[in-house]
Amino acid sequence: MSKSLLPGHEKPNLTEDGRIAGVIDPTDRQDAATKEYVDIAVANL
Repeated sequence: MSKSLLPGHEKPNLTEDGRIAGVIDPTDRQDAATKEYVDIAVANL
């Protein structure tokens, strides 16, 4: 049983391919498209 490094924080959820869930991977095409979409949306505020 491993303890969390920070009290009150659980270990991160991992996706099936071992990445941390919710973290954008800039080399992933879908994540890159999502980031571009968000960047455009923020720029249009």
